Amino acid sequence: MHALAELRPYAADGLLALDSMDESTLPTTQLADLIEDVVRDLPEGVRLVLACRTAAWLPGVNQVLHRALGDDVTVLDLIALTSHDVVTFADAFGVSGQAFLEAVTSARATPLTRHPKELEFLLDDYRAAGAVLPSTQRDLYDRAIDRLCKEQNPRRQAAGNAGEHRALRDGAGRLAVLSLFTTRKTFRLHEPDDGLSLSEDDYASLFPETPVPAPYPDVLGTALFEGSADSAMKFTHQTVAEYLAARHLSDLRLTKVQLDALLRVPGGLLAPQVQAVAAWLIALDPDRFGDLLDDDPAAFIGSQVELIDPDFRQSLLRRLLVLADDYSLDEAVHLDLSGLTYPGIEELVRPYLTDRDRSLDARYLALRIVSENQLVGLNDVLVGLAMSEDEPVVLRNAAGRRSLDLVPPRADTPLRALAGRADDLAEEDDELLGVGLFARLRSKTSPLELLRYLKKPANRS
Repeated sequence: MHALAELRPYAADGLLALDSMDESTLPTTQLADLIEDVVRDLPEGVRLVLACRTAAWLPGVNQVLHRALGDDVTVLDLIALTSHDVVTFADAFGVSGQAFLEAVTSARATPLTRHPKELEFLLDDYRAAGAVLPSTQRDLYDRAIDRLCKEQNPRRQAAGNAGEHRALRDGAGRLAVLSLFTTRKTFRLHEPDDGLSLSEDDYASLFPETPVPAPYPDVLGTALFEGSADSAMKFTHQTVAEYLAARHLSDLRLTKVQLDALLRVPGGLLAPQVQAVAAWLIALDPDRFGDLLDDDPAAFIGSQVELIDPDFRQSLLRRLLVLADDYSLDEAVHLDLSGLTYPGIEELVRPYLTDRDRSLDARYLALRIVSENQLVGLNDVLVGLAMSEDEPVVLRNAAGRRSLDLVPPRADTPLRALAGRADDLAEEDDELLGVGLFARLRSKTSPLELLRYLKKPANRS
């Protein structure tokens, strides 16, 4: 996923696009200052577009944009690819799109088709291995990296055995860690030090207590890397580099203190540039790295790393709800909460729906978790919340509308009664009346019969 901020009218005379904001080498405060300078000096009639991964969309940058431009700011998330998109992409890739989609469905690998880069990896794997596809994101990346280590370019490297491929992968992981934490993206082959890229000496000196896995030129000779400039290379895929870095850090068995020093900025939050690496660490070994999400759980929601471990999902949701209950969950409206189900999720969410001592933020977040994860077993709780006269109207309205989206209402649903009690409901905007009308309409009440429930709007503005 990527967050996009579009500034200025669409009918603009020009366009300035700043891509991959999450990969900036600047500290977050300096990045916000830079964006502020760009906005201030933006010529009249020029539209500015900022792009980065959703998880790294900075509240500080968001505040700068809204403070400078007010309502001229639009923040968007690119939606996941649909099945139709997947078929079209596969056809253009040179394989039968429909056959590929059927193979994906059989392998239960649909989540791996929702983002273009992973779909490209999956299609490569499909073409190389037939209909045997990986069903998890970790397997997909392992197989993609293995394939890229084996891919031969006669001008760059010779064929090797499985042991050599593992050594090449480990060497690439070492380079990924080195690049990530020095913010240098390129690797020199033979040229003198230019102060901007990394060298064979850097490769050898990183973690000197561990042996060099594979020769530096051989690692750079794999298809994991591509040419960047004269005598310099860079990772072909940033997402692969992040996975390699996480695997290498996991293999190094670093202490918690060492890992926090690498991943966190002052204040305890994860640096935006390493959020995907941190998410991968948790996915690789939840028991060892699960505490990374305690201080910054929202960072993992949009990281695109598959949340496959039930304990991780439980810990993530529990921490999100605790933060929301303390009004400390910033930018909650942008979080994608789907795909977080696990056995027992209803028992975690239920108290937040029914306990009036919980904050409105936490209770509304619980409503979103129910609807975005299709927790049909809690529909009766939503209906009860919508019908309770002791609850705030805003919460009753949200519960009622999400219930109607969750389960088709029957003719005996209590929500229908809200349409007939419009004069008794002391609410300014007739929201509960709307819930009742929708309940009646969706439970097959005729439009003619609905007319008798209409009334003059309570809010004349």
